[in-house]
Amino acid sequence: MLQFVERFERGVYTILLVLLSVIITLAVVTLVAAIAAFVVSPPILLLTGEELLELFGVFLLVLLSLEFFESIKIYLRETKIPYELVVVIAITAIARKVIVLDLESASDLHLIGLGVVVLALAAAYYLLKRGGVTSRDTT
Repeated sequence: MLQFVERFERGVYTILLVLLSVIITLAVVTLVAAIAAFVVSPPILLLTGEELLELFGVFLLVLLSLEFFESIKIYLRETKIPYELVVVIAITAIARKVIVLDLESASDLHLIGLGVVVLALAAAYYLLKRGGVTSRDTT
């Protein structure tokens, strides 16, 4: 029974990897199209601050997708949960949120919450590196 569950889990992860490949491809095409659209719209070859932030947001989203892709590949190859990579993905996600955050509409509590999350993730990453913990075997 346990063997069936493990095969099922690997099958689900494989399907997720294929679907994520499609999403990453579409995201890269979208990023290229957005860059092209921004570059050719007046003023030509100049980007506004809002356009740059939008492009950075999409770029970081593609980067996050690639990090998820890598973590799933590691799990399928080694059947280990890569803790360090999971924390790096979370740090990248929060960094994306901070970069594209509209400070004018963000509440004080929202900013404090983001700060707490950033500090917690930094502490987690530090402790993982210091303790030498990289993954956990799931078999």
